[in-house]
Amino acid sequence: MSKELLNELQNAIVNDNESGALEIAEKIVDSPEVEALEALQTSLPRASEIVGEKFETGEFFLPQLVIAGETMVKVSEVLEKGLDEGDRELKYKVLIGTVEGDVHTIGKNIVKIMLKTAGFEVVDIGEDIKADVFVDKAEELGADIVGASCLMTTTLSYQRQVVERFTERGLRDKYKILVGGGPVTQEWADKIGADGFAEDAAEAVTVAKKLISS
Repeated sequence: MSKELLNELQNAIVNDNESGALEIAEKIVDSPEVEALEALQTSLPRASEIVGEKFETGEFFLPQLVIAGETMVKVSEVLEKGLDEGDRELKYKVLIGTVEGDVHTIGKNIVKIMLKTAGFEVVDIGEDIKADVFVDKAEELGADIVGASCLMTTTLSYQRQVVERFTERGLRDKYKILVGGGPVTQEWADKIGADGFAEDAAEAVTVAKKLISS
């Protein structure tokens, strides 16, 4: 039964069935056989992976990507109601946003979900965010890690600008800066002086954990 519910949740997300996905998420929260944390850590990442693969092969287009991302956010909010106190333990704060000129959300949203399930407190400041806003919000919220996402090559320069702005304002050593997104590579992260690079949401969690322990 538990595996069936997890598979059903995954398939509902992939098949653009938001109401069905939310209904299954509620069942998981109420079920003594399935852990909400397991659904967050297995069904959602797998659904994200499948949607990404379908986008790459041309079976899905940008609207399906956006819808799937929005559904996953809503599902995660339902599943969070079923987390134990131990699962909710928040030790470090991550500020995350998409850089100026870029309004893509799905990658950022999936990273946000994965970081939250890994025990981070995540504050999402949205899309098309100017470099100075990243700095202001990091200071305001007392963030430990700043995540800057982009999906277009034309907005890569704004990731560099985020790093530069922290430096210009004398705050670079205070924060760990993590970058990611479609056109981003480890080489680019090194070039702009970021502290970490993640190719996908699962790796973002691994890198974030390394950054706070370094």
